[in-house]
Amino acid sequence: MHKLRINPLAKQDLLDIKEYITNELDNPTSAYRILHSRRDYIKVLLDLEE
Repeated sequence: MHKLRINPLAKQDLLDIKEYITNELDNPTSAYRILHSRRDYIKVLLDLEE
């Protein structure tokens, strides 16, 4: 099984995106969905490598 490591700069970018969508666009539900869909997409890619 592969271990996922996220670059600290990429992780900060994702957190910044979440913060922007939550606060500036006033849409925390969309922020949650977007981040979790990215996580799920990465998991699918990792599963394909096996």
